[in-house]
Amino acid sequence: MSRRLTNLDPRHPSAWRKRILEREGRFPGANLTDIAGRIDRLLQFLNEPVKEEWLRGVEDKLWQEENGGLLRLRRGRRSASKEIAHRNGERDVEFRVLGSDADKVKCLDGQLIDGVDAFPLVKDKTIEADMLLLMQHGGGQYRLLLTEVKIDNENAWYAVIENLLQLKLLQAHQQPHELFRRRLRPSLPDKVPLSGLVLAPEGYYCKPRKKAASVEPARALIERLKPLDVDIQLAVWNPANRSITTLHD
Repeated sequence: MSRRLTNLDPRHPSAWRKRILEREGRFPGANLTDIAGRIDRLLQFLNEPVKEEWLRGVEDKLWQEENGGLLRLRRGRRSASKEIAHRNGERDVEFRVLGSDADKVKCLDGQLIDGVDAFPLVKDKTIEADMLLLMQHGGGQYRLLLTEVKIDNENAWYAVIENLLQLKLLQAHQQPHELFRRRLRPSLPDKVPLSGLVLAPEGYYCKPRKKAASVEPARALIERLKPLDVDIQLAVWNPANRSITTLHD
């Protein structure tokens, strides 16, 4: 996610993000063209350094109540009644994932441990991930999931590129899991694997035209990223049983 800004300095991180998304993420008509060329250019982009002046440290205070208690929903600092009135679409998914009993959420092959919303990736907060989640696999291993939530807008191809840009910024940080170590899990290991996650209702991926047509190109990009140790997954949010599962064929 990025806030809409006008008259951006071309060196600004939001201009960098917009340039890549406009060039490689958008396409006219229903079907994506030049898939191989777009993927090749995105792989070349991964070699470009992130400007150090863009980066911010991992802060705790954004997700703390005034009394020092832990806060998961930074965008939801309202009374319960007002929060319900303002929730819709992507915000509703965030609320249902990170609201009460977040540790009851089934997540991939394990469970959710903790998470925060509106995770800023650059100093001026103009680029944010919808959520940064900490999960624990059934075997006990931990994993960070940098999450892009979708309900209606854009498509899987565009969302994977958004998530790739977010991962590139987060991976330039030192130890992003330190946030969770300080919050709840002092026993977290020194290194926690990081994956990207595009999270949407199952119906999002099969809507006509661009949404349905973009799933296979998105999967092709994801496969090309794996040898580079970049892991992104397409996932489904099921509000009925509060579960996050991998999108299957």
